[in-house]
Amino acid sequence: MLWRSSRVLGGTGKFKRKDLKAQPKDASVPLMGSPSQASETHARQFNRMLVATIFLVCFASGMVPAASGQSHQEIVHERDCANARNTSIDASNHQKWDLLVYSARQYISNCRDLFHDGDEALFLDEIGLGLDSQKKFEDAFLVLTRCVKIKPDYAPCFAEMGDALVGLGDTVSARSA
Repeated sequence: MLWRSSRVLGGTGKFKRKDLKAQPKDASVPLMGSPSQASETHARQFNRMLVATIFLVCFASGMVPAASGQSHQEIVHERDCANARNTSIDASNHQKWDLLVYSARQYISNCRDLFHDGDEALFLDEIGLGLDSQKKFEDAFLVLTRCVKIKPDYAPCFAEMGDALVGLGDTVSARSA
């Protein structure tokens, strides 16, 4: 497609083909066979720009529709659960035990619908770790007992339970855990 813009034409303001008349430098309309084709092209370009603008406004405000057909409420719920999970992981990595216990409890309480196999045991173990680290051994033992009942083959719960029992002074039971 030939454009009337002087930028495309090398700054001369004239077309390079001899059979076309010179065009003014500021014209930016593509050459078309008829006026209806030109207006159709402009309408398509305007529609594309409008759709792109609407998408950018929605994206910037967090209102992008989900491709999976999820409602806005479901998307917010999943985001909140992901934030709780990430906060729990970050708190564990930085040894912020109060935050670890809080965020893991929040995840267990509010995000059951998103659990995968073993998620509850993983977060119960994290709560146990946080409580053990705060020297709240009785609370840790109770949480870890629940962890072992839910997933008896999850070794980290047994290891953390052993630490809780050592903290309580029950070294005999700690060895069997």
